Amino acid sequence: MGLDVEAEALRASVRGRLFGDVALPKVGRYALQRRVGRGGMGVVYAALDPELGRTVALKVLRPQGPGVPDDAREARLVREARTLARLSHPNVVSVYAVERIDGVVCIAMEFVRGQTLQGWLDAQPRSTADIVGVFIEAARGLAAAHREGVVHRDFKPPNVMVGAAEGRARRGRVRVLDFGLARADEQPDDTTHEVFGSGSGSATQTQTGTVMGTRGYMAPELREGPATPASDQFSFFLSLYDALAGPRDLTAKRRVLRMDGLPRRLRRVVRRGLAKEPADRFADMDAVVDALEATQRSRWPWVAAAGAVGAASLAGILLRPGIEDPCAAFDRRIDAAWGEGRRDEVQVALSSAPAFAQSAWDVAQPRVELAVEAAVDAGRDACTAGWSEGRMVDPDAAQRLACLQTQLLELDAALRRFTDAPAGPGQLDLASFDPVSACTQSEPANDAETLAVQEAVARARGLLRVGAYAQAHTLMEETVRAAQPLRSAAVRADALLVAAGAARSAGDFSTAQTRAQAALSEATAARVDRIEARAWILLVDLQLAAFGRQAEAERMLVPAKAAVARVDDPRLRADLTAVEAMLADHTARPDAAIALYESALEAYPDAPATALRRASLLQRLARAMRRAGQAPQSRPVSEEALRLTKTVLGPRHPEVGQRLIGVGTAANHASDAEAAWAAFDEAVGIFDESVGPDHPSRAAALHDRGTAAASLDRMEEAEIDLTEAARIDRVTLGEDNPGRTQSLYSLALVLHSLGRVERATAVMQEALDVQERAWGVHHPDLAYVVGGLAEFAVARGDLDAALAGFRRARALLTPALGEQHPRLVYPLIGEARVARAQEDAAAAVSLLEAARRITAAGASEPMIAAQVAFELARALEATAAQPERITALDAEAKAACAGAKGQVKTCTEILAYEPA
Repeated sequence: MGLDVEAEALRASVRGRLFGDVALPKVGRYALQRRVGRGGMGVVYAALDPELGRTVALKVLRPQGPGVPDDAREARLVREARTLARLSHPNVVSVYAVERIDGVVCIAMEFVRGQTLQGWLDAQPRSTADIVGVFIEAARGLAAAHREGVVHRDFKPPNVMVGAAEGRARRGRVRVLDFGLARADEQPDDTTHEVFGSGSGSATQTQTGTVMGTRGYMAPELREGPATPASDQFSFFLSLYDALAGPRDLTAKRRVLRMDGLPRRLRRVVRRGLAKEPADRFADMDAVVDALEATQRSRWPWVAAAGAVGAASLAGILLRPGIEDPCAAFDRRIDAAWGEGRRDEVQVALSSAPAFAQSAWDVAQPRVELAVEAAVDAGRDACTAGWSEGRMVDPDAAQRLACLQTQLLELDAALRRFTDAPAGPGQLDLASFDPVSACTQSEPANDAETLAVQEAVARARGLLRVGAYAQAHTLMEETVRAAQPLRSAAVRADALLVAAGAARSAGDFSTAQTRAQAALSEATAARVDRIEARAWILLVDLQLAAFGRQAEAERMLVPAKAAVARVDDPRLRADLTAVEAMLADHTARPDAAIALYESALEAYPDAPATALRRASLLQRLARAMRRAGQAPQSRPVSEEALRLTKTVLGPRHPEVGQRLIGVGTAANHASDAEAAWAAFDEAVGIFDESVGPDHPSRAAALHDRGTAAASLDRMEEAEIDLTEAARIDRVTLGEDNPGRTQSLYSLALVLHSLGRVERATAVMQEALDVQERAWGVHHPDLAYVVGGLAEFAVARGDLDAALAGFRRARALLTPALGEQHPRLVYPLIGEARVARAQEDAAAAVSLLEAARRITAAGASEPMIAAQVAFELARALEATAAQPERITALDAEAKAACAGAKGQVKTCTEILAYEPA
């Protein structure tokens, strides 16, 4: 029969209540942590997989079932795993492994931190836009399954997960799961009729020969035929109806759906999805996504936001004979974008602008002139060669001319925004503006609607060049909706990809992910490899930079590499290498990250057009070098990133402030606290004069200047800066955003150093409360705040609370990061200090030896390794053992401090210590 995992887990739970033994059994290599779900076919546990070094969702086949032989049930569970393994999509839960352990079939799947869609809906009132947004992501998951020939057969809110909020997103990613009733539609069907019993909506697991699913969510045709994508669509719309109109009475014999309970703009869509005849529903789930997105569009004409000028003229050039000379139209577009009037507007705007805007313009102007000159030459060649007898006779020339005019709209939008608000843009990056090269990769347009969308996309790109991220985001949301009815999937995909980039720049990470997924689907369907590759790269970047989902990024990297391999583009390969380097950096492989960053940098020529991209990569390279223990070597790398940024944007631009933060961080890690403070202070000055008092960049610089002041023991200055940083974070991020916790954490440490213990503890607890509300109580990033509270408990002599805190911090980190991750060093040191205070020197030595093994692996910074050596020497001294090793460890710690500049508290303690 095999191991009865559920029975063993129940016995373990009883032992825990009676005797305090809370350990759950192991299933093979998997250490069960807790049960998280149970269905008709299996039980799901959160389990630690030591090989993957992370928590997985382990689905275990229940050994007995009502009326179904175990071999049939096992076959269905394995089929579920194979179904999911075939799907590689952000909105479908991932499968890692399928194994038979002690006679029991187990599936290791992605562990999703969050709640079911049903739980998400029940937790609090949700807006229509939020509900539809979640269902759109779920629809994308179903669409991906259907493209692989897989029918879910049991779609309902409990079978969809909404991930926990991460970073600055309001919620996490949506995933469809529990394909336990799914089948590949090319396999013979084993169902003939539906069995409806009494009861509410529970799953009906039936014998072979009956339809399996959930009463209340099944399509009417399932009484007589097999499940199809159309029946999945019906279940999807029943779920959406419930979410919008309130739950139905599932015990009623007749289904009564009142459309007047739905928002007006959704009624037609939902009514079609719930049509009795499958042929009357939407063609597929991709069409469902398009229809739902269309309901979210603004009621105002998108063309007004996009700027309708030029759409008709370009369409005329391509479509109508007998129009005016296209060279004249082209000249007017040149004059509008870069004529004397526009240059005068720029000078007038600069007369009252901050110094950074003038310096940025001084750098940008000559590069714009070169780009426009090249566009003029190419455009006149095209219109002269293709124009004859009152019409364009050469289609290729017409397309080149139309594309060049569209590219000039990008410049026009950038300069228009710059002249309207020269102090407002986050950058003025025109060094890479190259309309001639851009037109070699553009999709031809053959109708006015497509041309209008392409022009709107060009305007959005121009807004992004001057850092008008919110405006670009708004424009692209309107443009995406306008692009939906276009015939060209390639144009739709390009619009979606630009929309994703604009949303990411504007900080709307959830929308960025949704748009990138849609771009991926469109590009895959249209076989546009370049856009598909860029969409995958952006998705990997979002998982790392926005959401911190390392495992998900690693999974997505596989199809990203395959997509990039199909495109002969060195720049794409370099971009992919850069995100692969980010992944190595995030997963504590700094040496691999350094090699990958260096490889990516080699692919970018050292030229003005690539200067900002190189500067960004250099800043990341410097961070990886610091994590690899190469802090002194990282400083010139950070300084080179600063130099490159100044060459494009001038010396006082806000982006220069960001690079100064990198320079200060490098100095800080090299124990040069004075230089770090000076760099952060210069960054604060730049932000004060350029972005306003409540900007997040100012908060980041104030935070770093405050921590540098604390390192110099200037605690009153530190408190002022950190209090202001915390205030800005609350204003810009909101009360419950976990992005606030860094400033709260640092402020709490400074308050504690000033002797304001109660206030410090309250601030640290506030940081933890914010994180737990956003992420739940098991997220690994809670560990540093939990550790901070444990340090405060040590200081007030509450060793029991301190020990519990450090142990919780370790328990949070280990399942996600493994036993050897550098972040484990801090709670190990803290727990060892508690053990030493409790006069348990042997326990302290054991803990510090574990920390020593981590630092010896080379992924920790030198000062951390020095602290471990120092603490281990003190612990060994208490055991009166290994005197020679104590001396060696002490010498090692002091040597690490010998080159430290400024006052480094760790080194102060190390240098003052003399072994007995």
